[in-house]
Amino acid sequence: MQAGKLRYPVNIEKYTYRQDPMTGELIEEWLSVSREWADIESISGKEFMAAQSLRSETVYRIKLRYREDLDTTWRIREGQNLYAITAILPDSRRRSLEVMCKIGR
Repeated sequence: MQAGKLRYPVNIEKYTYRQDPMTGELIEEWLSVSREWADIESISGKEFMAAQSLRSETVYRIKLRYREDLDTTWRIREGQNLYAITAILPDSRRRSLEVMCKIGR
């Protein structure tokens, strides 16, 4: 993988639960796991009607250096964009990952 192609700083986040020490309430939140450099490329997009309103969805391919702990329940944040991970595809030598993601509005 060429480092020059990894030009977007992204945060990898996972959904966690923690208990508030004062109230005992269970708090759900996204926790940043790491900061990585990535290449982000849009693959396809579509518009559709849902609940009587026009919606759109864009599919992205995000390339990262290989890591074993990435999970499809996690998400990737780049600036204000939040990418929901739909598939994780490692290369055969485990040097990089192609992460298929989507953004819906």
